[in-house]
Amino acid sequence: MRLERPIAAPRLILQSLDESAATGPYRAWMLDSEVLRFLEARHAKHDAQSLSAFIRSANDSKDSLLLGMFERAAGRHIGNIKLGPIDWPNRRGEVGLMIGERTCWGRGYAREAIGAMADYAFDTLRLHKLTAGYLEPNVASGRAFEAVGFVVEARYARHFLLDGAWVSGVRIACFAPSARDRSTPSPPADTAPMSSGMPPG
Repeated sequence: MRLERPIAAPRLILQSLDESAATGPYRAWMLDSEVLRFLEARHAKHDAQSLSAFIRSANDSKDSLLLGMFERAAGRHIGNIKLGPIDWPNRRGEVGLMIGERTCWGRGYAREAIGAMADYAFDTLRLHKLTAGYLEPNVASGRAFEAVGFVVEARYARHFLLDGAWVSGVRIACFAPSARDRSTPSPPADTAPMSSGMPPG
């Protein structure tokens, strides 16, 4: 899926990525072990070719939306956020994100991006529920999601191996506000589900 127009947040612009992004800062982030520390992407090797293929796959998909996060003031690409896969029959989607620019950590950008994506998912795509997950030691991620209304649904004890130790995984979710939750329109024509479908980074 690609956006027809960017999503504006107070300090960010969320917009679809071109494959050229695979040779920009995105590539450097995917080689940075500290950026990848809490992401399952840490288990794979990444290069410009694999990142370009990932962007192309998301853009061509009918059930995934990959967006770059850009600072409104400077236009700098600071991270990515992904909605997908989307389960259209059950109006449910998974959210994941990565702030790649370390200088932007702790500044509330994740919370802002998640909130903007949630608004788009509920208001425009008319989804009913958003889900996400994080490793329990990643307290900052949990706080960002909880700040925009996500609540804990489950904890999976000692579920992931991180830095040589077993850590728990946390599953969280957010529901559409009740007024919109009652409506059940079909997906937009340009995002109609395929018979079969396919974190940032």
